[in-house]
Amino acid sequence: MDPLLQILSTIICCLLPLLISFIYRLQRRASTTSTRTNCPVPQVCGAWPVIGHLHLLGGHQLLHKTLGAMADKHGPVFTIKLGSHKVLVVNSWETARECFTVHDKTFSTRPNIAASKLLGYDYAMFGFAPYGPYWC
Repeated sequence: MDPLLQILSTIICCLLPLLISFIYRLQRRASTTSTRTNCPVPQVCGAWPVIGHLHLLGGHQLLHKTLGAMADKHGPVFTIKLGSHKVLVVNSWETARECFTVHDKTFSTRPNIAASKLLGYDYAMFGFAPYGPYWC
């Protein structure tokens, strides 16, 4: 085989998956931007793709001081990303009381994922069970 052809085929085999993943991420980002605009809770800007806002939480200040400074800037209720998961941060006792009294069923549930169904015997284990008959 010609060395030039071998080099070109190696480059194509390496760059083609990268190009496909780049196009996939662009399409995914375009589809999720419409869902982000419908969220009534503000999200802190500056999230990195894999680690989210973890770089903002580390530093010389303690965690509660960092979150307090974010609450002063973004309001008493905002979201941050820890890794790939969105986290709701509540910084007022009135909102926290409302979350745990009025909307307690919403906050006490767990997501329905395949691993919880398979490992938790069809959501029968207490740690994996969403709010329902196993909680009563």
